Amino acid sequence: MILIITKENEKLISEVCLENNIEDYQILTTVANLYNFTVTELKSLNNFTQLVIDVTSINDTEKQLIDAIVTLKTIYMDLRITILAIGYQPGNTLLSKLFSESIFNFVTATEYHTQKEELKKCLTIGNSYSDSISYRYKENSKDTQKSKVIIKKEYSKKRNSVRIGIVGTQAHIGATTQAILICKFLNSIGLHSCYVQANSKQDVEKIATMNNVSNMKDMITYNGIDMFRDFIDNKSTGYDFYIYDYGDIDNLNINSYITNDIKIVVCGTKEWDFVNISKVFEKLNKIQNDIDFIFNFTAKESERNILNGLSEFKRKIYFSEYTPNPFDSEKNQNIYHRILKEFIIEKTNQLEIIQKNKFSIKNIFSKGKK
Repeated sequence: MILIITKENEKLISEVCLENNIEDYQILTTVANLYNFTVTELKSLNNFTQLVIDVTSINDTEKQLIDAIVTLKTIYMDLRITILAIGYQPGNTLLSKLFSESIFNFVTATEYHTQKEELKKCLTIGNSYSDSISYRYKENSKDTQKSKVIIKKEYSKKRNSVRIGIVGTQAHIGATTQAILICKFLNSIGLHSCYVQANSKQDVEKIATMNNVSNMKDMITYNGIDMFRDFIDNKSTGYDFYIYDYGDIDNLNINSYITNDIKIVVCGTKEWDFVNISKVFEKLNKIQNDIDFIFNFTAKESERNILNGLSEFKRKIYFSEYTPNPFDSEKNQNIYHRILKEFIIEKTNQLEIIQKNKFSIKNIFSKGKK
């Protein structure tokens, strides 16, 4: 769903949506200050996938507008933001600063027909970095550093011994990478997790050999993750989360996999990968509505086609960030929060914005202990 904040450009927006069969949108004409709106209505944005901001219709200062957008981008990582700035030109400082915050969707044309074309692209396929590079700062500008948002949160588990099962639609599609990333994510928010090798690949043994572990028994600790080379007793080991890596669908132990609390299938997006996805529905037909799908290696322009092709499951489809290092705890945090929302509790939420001039605004949003 698209949320559009404007006062003077309802006609332009309505026409573009009508001509491109975009029906799921809402126009707000009462927002005078985006910064205040963000502070008071932050939770109400959960259901939106896109946000259009008409900067000519709000009275925020440049700093307020950038602070609000940095906050939104940090909390809603998948939210596509379009800036409607009719008549603004490349070189404008506001647009340049927004570009430095990875905002690439701008509508600035003065001619109505061109405005419609620009808005159509922003709302459908979206602009890339190269599409909007004319808004970039000059290379020697001293003000190119991004604002930094730090969100300080504490989490607790809703129950003990949660089992997460991960399987790939084929070998080398990234199931192990996702399993390790989920471990890193859980450990990074203060919960206790472990990786369990529930397949025959012997990756844990290979890691032990590479790190000169000669007397390995059942597990090793590598890069902060406890890694077991076989199934373990959940009751006696005491972890909050057990992440089981089942390898690929062809070698899946179905009876074991279906017992997991969370069931994840890792998929590819090439044409030949979809043949393998069909195996998932054949083998796991009875639990297909319980599966979360993570797609690796997905071009931005392909995401819409995948969501349309698997429309029945689109609320449980996620697109992974590029993850060359599986031990990077910064990747896919928004995805894992959404998949695990039924099993973790957010106790506190404090946010800081560190400005380019090192001035900080602390605790803009804060929730007390639950």
